[in-house]
Amino acid sequence: MIDITEEYLKERIYEIRGQRVILDADLSEIYGYTTKEDLTKYSKFLMTGLITIIIISLINIFIKAPMLYWVGTILGVVIFSGLIAFDINRIKYIAYNIAGSDEEMVEKMGIIGALNLYLDFINLFLYLLRIFGKKRN
Repeated sequence: MIDITEEYLKERIYEIRGQRVILDADLSEIYGYTTKEDLTKYSKFLMTGLITIIIISLINIFIKAPMLYWVGTILGVVIFSGLIAFDINRIKYIAYNIAGSDEEMVEKMGIIGALNLYLDFINLFLYLLRIFGKKRN
């Protein structure tokens, strides 16, 4: 009986942590849209982080270190949360600048912006799945 209760509590803690991370991702969306700060100054930091994640993943293919796996995963969550805020801020800035111009250009920029956000959300979801997903043996 005690083992079942402990296992349930562990699962519940993981669920709560997952909900917290999802809430943080929502907060990065809200921050990216509502801030008056121009987030383009963080673009070099975010792109460097993205390249770092790729390098860590490539290295970890060969050495298979669990610690490196978790460092890359947590770094991925942080970087993609930042990229969501950055992309939303950039889309808002572009939309305000081209609002009165060519309709075709506005439509193309909307598609590109949606694609960027889609990729950010998918990658964030994959990194969260690495953290909170259960492995089956």
